[in-house]
Amino acid sequence: MNNSYLNKKSQFFEGEPFVFSPLNVIGTRGASPLDSLIVYADGVKVPADSLLFGGTAVGGNPIVLIGEEKTTFNTELIIKTADQGTKTYTIELKDESGASVSTTFDLTVLVEYTATIVNNRDGQNLGGLDMDTGNTVAFNSPLAEIRDKGININLPNAQNWYQQILPVNGAELRVPDLTVSENFSYDNAVTRAIIVAAFDSGIAKTESDPVQQGDLFLVKREDNYYLMQCVSVNVTANNNNDFYEFNVKQVIGKD
Repeated sequence: MNNSYLNKKSQFFEGEPFVFSPLNVIGTRGASPLDSLIVYADGVKVPADSLLFGGTAVGGNPIVLIGEEKTTFNTELIIKTADQGTKTYTIELKDESGASVSTTFDLTVLVEYTATIVNNRDGQNLGGLDMDTGNTVAFNSPLAEIRDKGININLPNAQNWYQQILPVNGAELRVPDLTVSENFSYDNAVTRAIIVAAFDSGIAKTESDPVQQGDLFLVKREDNYYLMQCVSVNVTANNNNDFYEFNVKQVIGKD
């Protein structure tokens, strides 16, 4: 199969509720006609119903090549997945003699939660955030990556909220260093690599400055990275039920 090859030209974009990864695959026969394509995720064949070849559902994985495809093809392959994190994909091209070539790449599913709530720690509502699920949790929950700081008991209700967040349970909190990543924004952070690079060059914080609408924060816990954007700060005057709303992008798994 000396003259057969496979070319992957693109990575991924997000869809709901799946991530659709469009790949341009190119194959050319060698001594024997081409036979099939096989798609693996972390060494396991992916389900056939998660694949589209040339815009058409496939009957199985391996994908059996027919007609002119046995000589040459230049076709879009779409992999559809709802799995979070990073997986290593392998696309293997076989010919009728049993010879094969393959290409391998990592695909990261970036998950986004919108309008997640973080409450004043000392109010009646939960003051922590589980950034893996986007759920509000107790400020002392082992599931939380961040929590609110709470109140200054020496000030009246209308002024006592610190309006600051802290990392917990081994998480790290940073803010983007825009002198290093001047073009970094929430909207253009569309891959794990962009978020990781912003975290690596970010400014470490044991607690945030008072949070304002539009502020960006980067959080790391183990191998998982998160980007937060504050979309609103809601201050109450006569109780401690203040809260923030954040949009959160999450990438879990390996580099």
